[in-house]
Amino acid sequence: MKINTIRIICTEKIASLFQGQLEQRWTGSLELSTVATIDDGDSHLYPHLFIHETSSTATAIEKQLGEKFPLSKILIITPKDNLPKNISTNPSILWLEKKPGYEFELIQSIRQMLVLITAERKIQETQLFASIGQLLGGIVHNISSPLTGIIGYASFLQGEAEIQEEATAITQQATRIHKIIQNMAHKIRQTKQTDLGPVDLNSVLHYELEFAKANLVFKHFTETRFTKGSSLPSIHARYADISEIVNTLIEFVVINKDEHAKQNLNIWTENSDNQSKIIFEFKCTKFDAEKLGKIMAPHCPLNWLTSPNPDADDEVQTAGELIARIWCGCKKYNGRLDWALSTEQNLKLTIAFSPINS
Repeated sequence: MKINTIRIICTEKIASLFQGQLEQRWTGSLELSTVATIDDGDSHLYPHLFIHETSSTATAIEKQLGEKFPLSKILIITPKDNLPKNISTNPSILWLEKKPGYEFELIQSIRQMLVLITAERKIQETQLFASIGQLLGGIVHNISSPLTGIIGYASFLQGEAEIQEEATAITQQATRIHKIIQNMAHKIRQTKQTDLGPVDLNSVLHYELEFAKANLVFKHFTETRFTKGSSLPSIHARYADISEIVNTLIEFVVINKDEHAKQNLNIWTENSDNQSKIIFEFKCTKFDAEKLGKIMAPHCPLNWLTSPNPDADDEVQTAGELIARIWCGCKKYNGRLDWALSTEQNLKLTIAFSPINS
């Protein structure tokens, strides 16, 4: 089973009610297993969602399923008389009344539970990366200190004719590592700054593009040209927020890359129309004008995060979520996201902010 797959267990009878339609309405990876009875549901891989139809009393079945699948979301289908009188105190359990036409509500309820499972996973991932991030500053410091010593000793040994070539190679590679460490240290320091202040877009792009080389797809399969605009006014923002916008733009570029060719990415900044702008331009091979129109959703890209589109394939959904994150980041500072697609499929994304003194 894939790591992001959601595993559903239910009886064959219940599966027949929703399987085909759910696959059309949910873009994520699902694995459906059927069982004859509730007692057959104790697989070595616990279900993320267990769907059960019962006539037992609410208290009894809730206790039984809660103990059997403590880590799972549970959807219970039961006649009206057996529904709990009060809303369940267990947020992992959802009740559905079995009545004529309940099959449609069943599909909606399952999708609701899948959205909840996906959201909880994202929160868990965020918490995991946050805990790693808290240690990153110390890791960078612990690497930087001995690395400085290596560079110093290697530079000293360059004066020895017999090992000059080797010492020079060591110095060059250690200096390269030191530069990466410095970029990481800079990013950590800037990210920890929570106060609003002047942010230089040229500086953000310089450091973030260096840091983005940690993404091997971006590093090896994207040819990047960055041109700094002159006299570019700073904007009033948090560095971490602008950094997030730039990194999400880079993610969007990466998912648009042709599998068989390098992606040419042109980035520049400019001061025009009394706004400080970041422009990304690249060949958009994955999405045509019609799909891009849906992804950009000019009315409100935020919908990609709050209401996943059941008609969108995985690539369109992912692209829509990235654009929504960029859009939210811009709106936070009254910024603007514009896009234009040329007849040659060159996509231009423009991020515009009002400078501090405007």
